[in-house]
Amino acid sequence: ESLSYINKAINLRPNLWYLYGTKETSLIFLGRYNEAVDTCRFVIDTSPRWYLQREYYHYYNIAAAYARKNDISKALLNIKKAVKVGGIEVRRSLNKDEDKDFLNLLDNQEFKRICQSRPKNHKTKKIK
Repeated sequence: ESLSYINKAINLRPNLWYLYGTKETSLIFLGRYNEAVDTCRFVIDTSPRWYLQREYYHYYNIAAAYARKNDISKALLNIKKAVKVGGIEVRRSLNKDEDKDFLNLLDNQEFKRICQSRPKNHKTKKIK
């Protein structure tokens, strides 16, 4: 039922891009992974560039949908895209124990590497 309200809101205000993120999350929760991926791709393909430069979670949601479908290679590919856009914030989300979307990746070495790697521009401060 909540999905119908989200769709109504999107129909009324299609340029409120954050509504699509709510729809993506709802679709993943409902197990409608292909629809979630399609919605994410729609936002990535049609939203303004300024929006996507800040909003990593569409890639994150694609990764979550693929992880739940057990399509590991596509999940990892989209996690990398999310990290490229969202950096440390994405890594924090991935490292939270409560994120159940990526449970089947916890033992994957590439997933561990992505979660632990530092951004390219990251500089470690020396402690005196």
